[in-house]
Amino acid sequence: RGGRVRSASSPLLLFRGGRDPPAAMAKYNVVQKSKRESSHDRKRRAHGDPNSGKLKHHNAPIAISGKRKRKLLRRLNRVGSIPFRLPSY
Repeated sequence: RGGRVRSASSPLLLFRGGRDPPAAMAKYNVVQKSKRESSHDRKRRAHGDPNSGKLKHHNAPIAISGKRKRKLLRRLNRVGSIPFRLPSY
């Protein structure tokens, strides 16, 4: 396409596959890992089990929307004889 030829020391060539990007990505990965680790440690200190330090698993809240409840009731009324239970609150 024309244009001038870039030398090997050009920042564009280094960025597009020269020697620097893998080293830069390795550094980025290390930084990201340490950030993730520190946030996990913070969560463990705040919400974890005091003995093991493991985070507790929480069950999903038992809430059902009105639209979903109507749909389940319609199904219950249609089927009738099949045992069917609405989730309790």
